[in-house]
Amino acid sequence: MGSPIAPLMADVFMNWLVDNVSKIGCSPHILCRCVDDIFCAFDSKDEMDKFFHNLNKVHSSISFSKEVEADGQLAYPTDKK
Repeated sequence: MGSPIAPLMADVFMNWLVDNVSKIGCSPHILCRCVDDIFCAFDSKDEMDKFFHNLNKVHSSISFSKEVEADGQLAYPTDKK
């Protein structure tokens, strides 16, 4: 069971990250955050890869994953019943 302060600290870190994104390198054209998810838009795959690489170097205990659009669409779970 996690610490009761953990969600607050995660929110503080994510706010700091969004506020300092320009220092990470290759700033995205669009950056939106919802809880622990970040949506970014870049001009090229190289910029995205560089940003993602630098993002994962911000703190050694935090690791981000990514989902890239395919066929012009974002991955979105659907309930197919």
